[in-house]
Amino acid sequence: YAAFAEIESFAELRPTVVMLLRFVVLYSFFDAMLIVFGASIRGAGDTKFSMLFSFFAGWLLMVLPVWLASRAGVLSLQFAWWTVTLYIMVLGLGFLARFMSGRWKTMSVIEQEAEGEGERRSEERRVGKECRSRWSPYH
Repeated sequence: YAAFAEIESFAELRPTVVMLLRFVVLYSFFDAMLIVFGASIRGAGDTKFSMLFSFFAGWLLMVLPVWLASRAGVLSLQFAWWTVTLYIMVLGLGFLARFMSGRWKTMSVIEQEAEGEGERRSEERRVGKECRSRWSPYH
């Protein structure tokens, strides 16, 4: 674009680009929080909170305001970026708060085996190995 563009076109875009880059700076900080703390609590098994929080925050903070602004005829690039940035800020802070609450520490990702279940499984593995070795063409 720059090789064939006139220098005046860059001057026209400068205020918009500066505004968008300011959003990116703010957005990036909270997006890093969202990635780190969101992945931490999902990895610990707190997936229900993650799903519901992300879903409702997305609709209430991003989709609904932009839709209402577009219906009212007042939607602008700056307004749309404010809604996206606010959404990411709320998610980042929300996942940080959930992480700091420690609720994820009580969740179990791997179920505990019932009494005697481990012995039965090891017997199944032993018998399975015997069957495979007995019928294997490579023994």
